[in-house]
Amino acid sequence: MQTLTLSHDNHTAIITLSRPHKKNAMDFVMMQELIKTARHIKADKSVRAVIITGGTDFCSGLDLAVFGSPKNMIFATKELIKPAPSLFQKVCLVWQSLPVPVIAVVDGVCLGAGLQLAMGADVRISHPSATWSVLEAKWGAGR
Repeated sequence: MQTLTLSHDNHTAIITLSRPHKKNAMDFVMMQELIKTARHIKADKSVRAVIITGGTDFCSGLDLAVFGSPKNMIFATKELIKPAPSLFQKVCLVWQSLPVPVIAVVDGVCLGAGLQLAMGADVRISHPSATWSVLEAKWGAGR
C-alpha cells in the first residue's frame, strides 16, 4: 500500500495513515486503500478490534492538490453526483460494517475528511492537544 500500513498485534488490526509530508491529507489513493483495508479486515475472522491512527497527525483533511488535474475534477464530480454512496462517503461509512470495535486514535490535526474518518469509528481517543475542526461549519454561519 502507498498511503497506509496495516499491522497486527494479537487480534488487533492497526491501520496507520502514512503521508507524513502532507500531514496525512487524504487523496483518492488513500480513500481507496482505506476502503480496501476495511473490507480485508471484515473478512479476517481473527481480528477482534481495529485501531486507526496517523502517528504525529491523524489527518489534515482532503488533499486539495488532487483537484489540480481536470481528470481528478471529473472523477470527483462523478462521485459527488451519483445516487449511491460516493468514495468520499464510503471511506467513512465502511468502518460501521465491521463486526468489531473500530477505534480512532487522534493526535495532532484532525480536520475535515480526517474528522469524518474519526466519526466513522465506534470510539475516538484524542490527545488533549489534538486540533479538531471542520471548515464547512463556517459556511453555514449565515454570513
